[in-house]
Amino acid sequence: MKWMLFRITFTFILTLFLTNISLAQSGPTQEFLDSIERQVVLEEYVHTAEYKPTHIRKALHSIEILKAETLQKRGVNHLEEALLLLPSVRFDYDPILGTQLRLRGISSANVAILIDGVPMIGRLDGAIDISQVPLNNVKQIEVIEGPLSTIYGNNAAGGVINIITCNSQKQLWNLSGSTQWESIGVQNHMLNTGIQTKKWYVDLRGRFFKYDKYPIDSLRLIEKYSLPDGAVNTRAKYPWNPKNQLSGGGTLKYKINLENSLILKYDISHEDIVDYGAVKRPQFKPYALDDQFLTAREDVSLTYDGHLFRKVYVEFTSAFNQFKRQVDNKRYEFQQNSYDEALTLSDTSRFNSFYNRLNLSMRVNPHLEVIGGINYTHDAGRGGRIKVEDPTSDVATLSEWAYYTDIRYSFFKGLNLSYSGRLVSQNVYGLNYTSGIKAKYDIGKYITLRASYAQGYRSPDLKELYIEFIDVNHYIIGNINLKPEKSNDIQLTAQYEPCGWFNVKLNGYRTEIKDKISLFQYETLKYNYSNVDNYDVSGGQLDLSGTWKQLNWTLAGSIGFWNTVVESGSVPHDGRVIDCSATVNYMIPVLKVGSSFNYRYAGSQPLYSVEFGEVSVSSVSSAAFMDMSFNKYLWKEKIQLVVGCKNILDTTYTTITGGDNKGGHRVAGYQFINQGRSYFARLGLNF
Repeated sequence: MKWMLFRITFTFILTLFLTNISLAQSGPTQEFLDSIERQVVLEEYVHTAEYKPTHIRKALHSIEILKAETLQKRGVNHLEEALLLLPSVRFDYDPILGTQLRLRGISSANVAILIDGVPMIGRLDGAIDISQVPLNNVKQIEVIEGPLSTIYGNNAAGGVINIITCNSQKQLWNLSGSTQWESIGVQNHMLNTGIQTKKWYVDLRGRFFKYDKYPIDSLRLIEKYSLPDGAVNTRAKYPWNPKNQLSGGGTLKYKINLENSLILKYDISHEDIVDYGAVKRPQFKPYALDDQFLTAREDVSLTYDGHLFRKVYVEFTSAFNQFKRQVDNKRYEFQQNSYDEALTLSDTSRFNSFYNRLNLSMRVNPHLEVIGGINYTHDAGRGGRIKVEDPTSDVATLSEWAYYTDIRYSFFKGLNLSYSGRLVSQNVYGLNYTSGIKAKYDIGKYITLRASYAQGYRSPDLKELYIEFIDVNHYIIGNINLKPEKSNDIQLTAQYEPCGWFNVKLNGYRTEIKDKISLFQYETLKYNYSNVDNYDVSGGQLDLSGTWKQLNWTLAGSIGFWNTVVESGSVPHDGRVIDCSATVNYMIPVLKVGSSFNYRYAGSQPLYSVEFGEVSVSSVSSAAFMDMSFNKYLWKEKIQLVVGCKNILDTTYTTITGGDNKGGHRVAGYQFINQGRSYFARLGLNF
């Protein structure tokens, strides 16, 4: 059925292509050429929440751009490290589920992770493990805070992180790659090759990542430690599990004419993590219980974009994504120096997503632009932990049709208003409508004001509805009676850019989420998903930045207030969260060596959990990170050398006090957040 639908959409694209060839008028518009052809060199163009490439100053949303070149100079390996310096981003670290993010206090379940506009699948406990997301062949990362449900639907009530990849190059052929080594046992190797002709662009890419700092015997060691309240507990002495990641893919782009193109992408990735258990019965037939976690992703997408009849801009995307998670519980016998295969227990979960989106936009006159679209998504999941009520099927499914529109009007020079709406029809939750209003006002040349009100919507995912995870250490069941989360968000942004050496941006916001879905302890050590609380965040952020000669600098600070309410009971408003970051880049003229200094302070934050209808509040202590790196280009900028030190302050963990301080797979009283200080060297080649 899935492949039949894929063939139908592929036929639709070919029909669209043939129609365009026969009917489209000749001669591209200069505006379109400026926005498409110059993407190779103009990185200030953005794609997220816009229906065609748009200069960042014209975008209705305030967008944060992380450029690939900047990330390379920092020695960034994956998405987690790329987002580390943003004051609005917090991380929840789990040795099994990976790194989950919070955007402006909103959990990962409400933050959409996109690659070229296509949502990533494979959420564990509602979140994408962002340490699994490589940055090979990436052009830039775009971050928008606040609801974008009217555009991207589910999982976008808190914001969007969109990874934009390269699909063109300036030269005929290109070969690029990098190798990076770190003192904590990290290796990151990437290789890309591409060919660009008048009509075709082809690239192939591959990546290998490895973390393996400690020998296996050390990973089995257990140590005693003291809790903040004086109690004594035990934990793994070295809690960082070794991992291997392997990924590859390719892009094929056919340029129909100056205004239209087809892009076919294919990516595959694999991750292997082993959690080594402590030695049991060391004096008599010793053994250990090890867990191996295998994660595999496969993604294919086909995109058509361009102009029809010179006035209508079209973007059609059809994607098929697969996610597989296999967990093997093994018993290692030390005397035999091998695993007992008869005692190995395996559990596999598989999720597929078929995603289609058609956007049409047309400028009716110089003042009015009308945008409309259709979105169809079909998700399916199966496995030992997915239980459905239908005895004839072992597959859980969610299907959704969405119809959306965005009307933008310019009343006079500098003032732009937008109204957007999205009507969703889902097989489980029926109809729902969300809307949003945005305004952008340019006061002269230097001041820009942006204001918005938007509704958010998130329906429960397959795991929250149908999970049945019961073993010695877990008792988690889904809830088919869950209600969707609904949210309201309002924000105002003021930006002042009088000159290159000093720019100011101030943002204020408030988000309220109703019927928030949380893991609820209804009996001792038994959990299910329930709509148990309402959650709200509010705050503000100030950004200062500038460029003067060889110096580039950025200072950012934010304050937020996080609060949750269960039924009629309210948690005291002690959820104040403070963040700040600083970045200074300086090119040493004599040596022609670039330097980069980065600092991030993450203040203490509240941690909420729900037990028997009561909210338990913990406090996660503050943490600070400092990085420093130097980069040098050689041989007409074909060779790049980067050396530096990450986590100079050697921050490894935060303490958790009050309430339920265990949670997830953490040890009581502590949360490990980093492997420690790391020295790295990176060699990059670009021919």
